[in-house]
Amino acid sequence: MVQFPYEDIDDPLTTGRGFFLEKDTSQYSLDTTLLCSGFKVDSPPHKQSYFENQILAILNYYNSVSNENVDFSYSVIDSVYTDTLSMSDYAVNDQMLATFFTGSIVMAKKEIEDEIDRLKEEIGLNVDDVNDVLLVVFHAGMGQDFSVPFIDPTSHDLKSAYVDDEMLEGLQLAQIDDLEINRGIVLPETQNMLYYDVVQDIFPETDDLCDIQVGLTGTFALLMGYALGLPPLFNPES
Repeated sequence: MVQFPYEDIDDPLTTGRGFFLEKDTSQYSLDTTLLCSGFKVDSPPHKQSYFENQILAILNYYNSVSNENVDFSYSVIDSVYTDTLSMSDYAVNDQMLATFFTGSIVMAKKEIEDEIDRLKEEIGLNVDDVNDVLLVVFHAGMGQDFSVPFIDPTSHDLKSAYVDDEMLEGLQLAQIDDLEINRGIVLPETQNMLYYDVVQDIFPETDDLCDIQVGLTGTFALLMGYALGLPPLFNPES
């Protein structure tokens, strides 16, 4: 889990203020008018157990649609690392996004290695090859992954990605237990703009913001498909 320097003055080009959400905000209310009174997707706090549940949802999905042929063990490190650069700095191109991924792994290197050692002992995890492990970096804020009805005010959010060796070309790869990490996933803490003030900028006329919520599971499942070796299950041209 990686957050960014706190935005003491909120950057209007990014969602959130750099830190993970720890509680529900008042963004889904306008003065005394509640704009969403129903179920809220991906409800905070966004901590270890929240991300464990996100991974469990992906495991259950792929286990089900594969007739129980896909199974894996998982673990979430209970630490939040703070990057030195802002989200905007990494949003400029794919190489900077790959730099963010690699830098995040380097920051968490010791804890990742300790967790792998623990899993080796507890479940006999085999990590003789880098392809035995898929590292996922969850970052604070939302992903730049969906079109909105007009110009997106938060154009410098990080886009979610399956980071492969092509994206990492030219960068020094992070190493875990002397294995070079040449793939992984970058995801936001949520795709649900309900928890951020930008929701009222994009949907000012919406009476019930419960209707415009988007969960993280779909994006996660799509990118996990690349990690599993599936082809794009949509037309990437249109």
